[in-house]
Amino acid sequence: MHNLIHDRFIRVVLTDGEAVRLSLPGIFEALSSDKVDGFLALRPHQRASWHMLLAQLGAIASYRSGSRPETAEDWAAALLALAPDEAWDLVGEKDDAPAFLQPPMSGSYKDEIRAADAIDVLVTSKNHSVKAGQAVNAEPDVWLFALVSLQTMQGGLGVGNFGISRMNSAYGSRPFIGVAPPGGFGAHVMRDIDLMLEARADLSDRTGLSEEGHELLWTLPWDGTTQLRFESLAPWYVDVCRRVRLRRDARGIYAQRENSTVARVDMSGRNGITGDHWAPINLKEAKLYTADARGFSASVACALLLPSGGERRFALPDAMRLLPSDREMRVLMRVLVRGQGKTEGYHEREIPFRRRTVSLFQTAEGTERVADLARDHLTELDEIGGAIRYGVIGFCAGGDRDLMRKPSKAVARQADTLAGPIRAALLAEADAHFFERVQDRLETPEDEIGQLRDLIGRARDLLLPAMDTFPTPTSRRLRSRVAGERAFYAALRFKKGRISPLYDQIFPRKKENDDETVLETAS
Repeated sequence: MHNLIHDRFIRVVLTDGEAVRLSLPGIFEALSSDKVDGFLALRPHQRASWHMLLAQLGAIASYRSGSRPETAEDWAAALLALAPDEAWDLVGEKDDAPAFLQPPMSGSYKDEIRAADAIDVLVTSKNHSVKAGQAVNAEPDVWLFALVSLQTMQGGLGVGNFGISRMNSAYGSRPFIGVAPPGGFGAHVMRDIDLMLEARADLSDRTGLSEEGHELLWTLPWDGTTQLRFESLAPWYVDVCRRVRLRRDARGIYAQRENSTVARVDMSGRNGITGDHWAPINLKEAKLYTADARGFSASVACALLLPSGGERRFALPDAMRLLPSDREMRVLMRVLVRGQGKTEGYHEREIPFRRRTVSLFQTAEGTERVADLARDHLTELDEIGGAIRYGVIGFCAGGDRDLMRKPSKAVARQADTLAGPIRAALLAEADAHFFERVQDRLETPEDEIGQLRDLIGRARDLLLPAMDTFPTPTSRRLRSRVAGERAFYAALRFKKGRISPLYDQIFPRKKENDDETVLETAS
């Protein structure tokens, strides 16, 4: 039955490079000593769900046993104290008994699913990018990770298919944002377990969860018509959102499922706020953060992690809590962005923070200082992007100052079309190094001008070759190109913004009182 407690069927790569098969208690023992490098069957979009499940189970077992177990035997005893042996079977023998992440059910089933990835959260109806229904005759751990992804991360998909409680809408997403300590996968999971144990009492007060509430929801019978009250659940409860059962026949493991008429947990009026250890909360709207197609761009990451004007837009999750012992750290951000009948991409970002920055994060004043530098850098990128657009307007107007000052709709539309890819290329490059540049300025503020000069130079290097490809009569190309370059620099020098007062330091003038030689001085 591939019992997670007793059977070694989960393929694990250890830090010494050895590939082994372990049971769940064996995995916890390896995690405790930070010996796990990865899992062979784990797909990128499943990393967050598997990490969160391990941390939730580890925290619940540690709390109930009075301390965090260390050996595989201790972990097995702690997990079996939470649920009977059969509740850890990947493939259950009896429908009226729980199997792993599969609540006891009764009645008929409407589907037979032979591919493990077909029960996963990815929406691939057009079979683009990630192909659907490929994992036929899959290994048991492939089914395990797909089942974890389904039951702990899935949203609503039409009538009878409800999503998890840890989303603020049927088309929302469950984000994963937290501090990863030095070390590997195990160090991160164990840090989260320890943080969860420290925050348990406060979590109950904040959310209304019950100290003696339900913890493993798959162990409770579910006929598809009844709901659990949120107040009847315990901190870190493990969600299930679908009525599904795994089977086995001569062809291997397969799944059967049935719809429900209601969601498993009644979340009326809660907007997805459950005390999830990894999910930020939108303070203004009092609801769980939901990612969009931007993923974790620099601007989104700044809004999530940093205050603005002394106030935070989002309450950081408990997984972001810093410890006095923290020196250098990494912030990991992961989310699968869902939409109405579609998936808008899997987004993952890792942000390393150096010792100086981490020390500033320990105080409100220091955090605000980092936020100010980040905000300045975002403003600069926005202004340089605007200068690219104005440079393209200058090209399209052929140097006609009246048309540049007040572009016609046709010129503006053409400029937006032509400038878009150039701005996108610059912002993609800058986004990848955004927090690195912010920390450089924090450590060497005297180098701000040099960084700005390099950034403007990179924008120019993208703009000029692009203008050589713009459609225009050959007789006007040189004039238009020069006009476009002049307009680019003029937008930075003369328009009010953050860069304009610094312009003469970025590009010192060669002539006194020479406002007409913008191109010459900039070059």
